Amino acid sequence: MNYKQIIGVFSRKTQLKNIENVRLNDGKIEINFLKSIVRSISERCFRTEFSPRSRYAWNWNNVSIGTIARLLSGKPEETALLRAEILAPRPSAQTVRHYLADLLECPPELISDNMSLRELTLPVCGKQKNSYLTTLCWLEKTFDFKTPPNLIANGSVGNLIALIAGS
Repeated sequence: MNYKQIIGVFSRKTQLKNIENVRLNDGKIEINFLKSIVRSISERCFRTEFSPRSRYAWNWNNVSIGTIARLLSGKPEETALLRAEILAPRPSAQTVRHYLADLLECPPELISDNMSLRELTLPVCGKQKNSYLTTLCWLEKTFDFKTPPNLIANGSVGNLIALIAGS
């Protein structure tokens, strides 16, 4: 099946117009219904991009239906980048805590959820009081997120870890 045919299937089954731009986080399509559509398209294409047994494959962040259609209609050797984008892993709270511990050159047990973000000063910067901003920049680059200003002003490490890990 080509891209337009796949978009047509999504559009007919969901009865939504401009389906290409609909994102999964919009809440317009129920996830189990989406799974069944993708499964039926995959069977027609004789391709399995996602294992129906894996719950992970359906934990997409905010992917558009058009991106999923491009994945299902592309050649397998060309879809690796799209698949990596769609299935980008989310870090666990433990992963974030260990990364912070590496940056702060301390054991993970010393990083308390109640710590203020301003306490995340870096030894490599001589523990300068504003080095916590460098810590936040590194976390943002590593885990691909944006720290909200209100969290910077008066947030805790626990809030930050929950934001990054999505819990």
